[in-house]
Amino acid sequence: MTEIFQITNDPLNFMDQLNVAYDSTQVLSVFPNFEVDNTNLYARNITFIVSYYQVDKNLKKNILADLYYDNFKPLSENEAALIDKVYYNFTFSFLPLSHQDLTINFAFTSEFYILLYIIVNTISVAMTFVFVFYHRCAGRPPLNRPKFATFKFMSYLTLTYKPAFYGTLLGLAPILMGNLLITILISGHLMSIKTPVFSCYDPNGDTACPYTIFDMILDSP
Repeated sequence: MTEIFQITNDPLNFMDQLNVAYDSTQVLSVFPNFEVDNTNLYARNITFIVSYYQVDKNLKKNILADLYYDNFKPLSENEAALIDKVYYNFTFSFLPLSHQDLTINFAFTSEFYILLYIIVNTISVAMTFVFVFYHRCAGRPPLNRPKFATFKFMSYLTLTYKPAFYGTLLGLAPILMGNLLITILISGHLMSIKTPVFSCYDPNGDTACPYTIFDMILDSP
């Protein structure tokens, strides 16, 4: 689907945009959204929704931008002949995102997600210990045995997690190599870490230099 336009994540006035080098990680691409075959039809309802993150009292950061087309109709003969004007309804909505939506859309810093994953994993491990402790206390030992067998944690860990660890490494190896290749050759950045293929010393910034191998592909013969 063809990109229509881009908007910046952070609010900028016109002069600020002139003095800042283009950064693809700091803009949102806006694509048209429609669910019908619109050949020879024209949308009479257009809705533009920008969802934002309220960083503080004075700053909003744009996170999502959606453009919806609806109510497609063909032009009348007078509209096609430019006798009558073509009217449509345009609706603009500026909506705040909840904490859940912000988390899902990775609006926070990488440190937040690292801490979040640590907390979630800690809770999971704690729940596992509670589960094991409950069954050790409430369970009945097998017949002809006065108590449960001793739980050998290291033996259990060796038998269970060692094969799973090797399997995870074998599965992740090609995925990591593929993502690394995409990061270097196509995106040119990994989160906030820049990974340009070519060095750029132009005072005008990254926009004046080829940043990835795809920047070398020109749309001219």
